[in-house]
Amino acid sequence: MGIIFALTISWSFISSDQLVAAVDCGRAKGNVDKLVCFNSRAAAAEERMAMAFHHALQRGVSPEVLRKTQLSWKEKVRDVCVDVSCLVLAHEERIAELYELQ
Repeated sequence: MGIIFALTISWSFISSDQLVAAVDCGRAKGNVDKLVCFNSRAAAAEERMAMAFHHALQRGVSPEVLRKTQLSWKEKVRDVCVDVSCLVLAHEERIAELYELQ
């Protein structure tokens, strides 16, 4: 329940009318979604990235910038991973990027 709950909140509200969907572990089909849902290291990396995303919002980073960069990262970096090591590294790099955004 903890991992699924964390994944449910991992992609936060970006604005009052827009929500970026989280991994739905009940419908996980792709390799990356399965890795996040069923591997504790990948799930923990996803949770840390979600917290960094939330902190960026709290710091006042533009929701539009966050949305665009997050979707680009997901498509070009996260979703090309084929194993847990790649996925964890991708999340760690994204976390660093999120803390650098102004």
